[in-house]
Amino acid sequence: EFLDGLKLTGLANVNYIFNNDSKMKRQFHITDYNSKDDVLLEQNSLDESRNYKAYYNLQALLTYQKQIGKHSLDILAGYQQESEKSNWISAYRDGFPTDLVHVLTGGSMDNWSNDGNADHWAIASFLGRINYDYAGKYLLTFNIRSDASSRFAKGHRWATFPSVAAAWRITGEEFMNNISFMDDWKIRATWGKTGSSSGLGLYPSYTTIGIGNTVLNNTWIQTGYLQNLGNTELGWETTTMLDFGTDIQLLKNRLGLTFDYYIKNTSNILIGLPVPMEYGFDKPNVNIGKVQNRGWELELHWNDKIGNVNYGIQANLSNNKNEVKDLAGTGPWKEGYTDVGLPMNSIYGYEALGFFQSEEEIAESPFQNIKNKPGDIKYKDQNGDKEINGEDRTVLNRKIPVNYGINLRFGYKGFDFSMNMYGRLNVKKYISGYEGWAFYLSQNARPMHMDAWSESNPDATYPRLTLTNTANDTQYNSYWLRKADFLKIQNVQ
Repeated sequence: EFLDGLKLTGLANVNYIFNNDSKMKRQFHITDYNSKDDVLLEQNSLDESRNYKAYYNLQALLTYQKQIGKHSLDILAGYQQESEKSNWISAYRDGFPTDLVHVLTGGSMDNWSNDGNADHWAIASFLGRINYDYAGKYLLTFNIRSDASSRFAKGHRWATFPSVAAAWRITGEEFMNNISFMDDWKIRATWGKTGSSSGLGLYPSYTTIGIGNTVLNNTWIQTGYLQNLGNTELGWETTTMLDFGTDIQLLKNRLGLTFDYYIKNTSNILIGLPVPMEYGFDKPNVNIGKVQNRGWELELHWNDKIGNVNYGIQANLSNNKNEVKDLAGTGPWKEGYTDVGLPMNSIYGYEALGFFQSEEEIAESPFQNIKNKPGDIKYKDQNGDKEINGEDRTVLNRKIPVNYGINLRFGYKGFDFSMNMYGRLNVKKYISGYEGWAFYLSQNARPMHMDAWSESNPDATYPRLTLTNTANDTQYNSYWLRKADFLKIQNVQ
């Protein structure tokens, strides 16, 4: 601190990791019972690896604090730089002349291997913040940061992300002085932008080459192939968020409430674009699409003490609606079904109407499968063309999940008890394979399969039994969706 209120701080976080592993296997001999010959059952070998990683986090922060009457000012400006380098190598040989040799050069050249890799990433940031406080009643914060990421090509590495937050502590006003049950009441609003450069690996902007090896004409040769075509136009994924909230403390801070309503819009999403297999390379990396998350969060808590007993309960409830706003004309995406107006990765398939009850019902229904028999799952003809095909698939669950939690606390003298619980509502789980299908891969049937369809059991809850699962019934469809709401005890102590 070289001036009143002005302070310069430097921080350095350096983390070096060195791993050296060496695994030596000794020769393993047995004596043949009949011939009494010494038999080499397992060859000796040496497997060694070296791993090096260096992480750097350097910060330079300049802060200024000033108090003038009821006005309080806190200003920060700084620079931050993070980077990480890693490098590893491994080697293997066997056929050592003796178990006493523990160096790779002592092994045979007939069976050996080596491997290695290296990577590097870095991010640099300029940042600034201004906090203003008047009498603890009016609060204002402004932030701005500019970030550069090594994941992007030159010309697209830098992006700037501002934010602003304001709050009004209503209980600081004179007209609240006579309201004794209200200890604290604050309303607040926040608008801001954040960015992301992760999600597509360390080198999404660059064309990458895959390295391998193979045997050709009895010769071990090294191979190389184009793995991914780079996109030098890639840039930051950006999220803009607007939040309105309130915090209330009542009855001598025993009862508390926090509520937030937010709208979060994400654009220029970093994603590997789904393409046909004929494309020949990994999914192309692009900035595409817009997704909106809109929701609310509510938290209530009560804390009190009666004599030597103190206790508390905290409950929270939240709801979030995810909706795709734009896919730049590329949708729908069949892999993890995504389309405009729907949530990302929607549950998508055929809508089951029950089971076919007779050959007559099969004949009178839209054509589904030439091998259909009574007891098979019947699907809805969504487009009315009298045929069940891929065009009849639809979104199977449009309900918005609700998250909730309950935390309990109890204390008496030296005894303490706490329990945390978490749950979700409106959740669906798709069952298949061992979990759902009878006799899957020659496994046994499960109790749920006992109520299978038959002519004598037309109101069954499971399709007709077959030793091999039918192509009709194992189509992705709503029958295999099960209610998966839960309440989980996370911790008890």
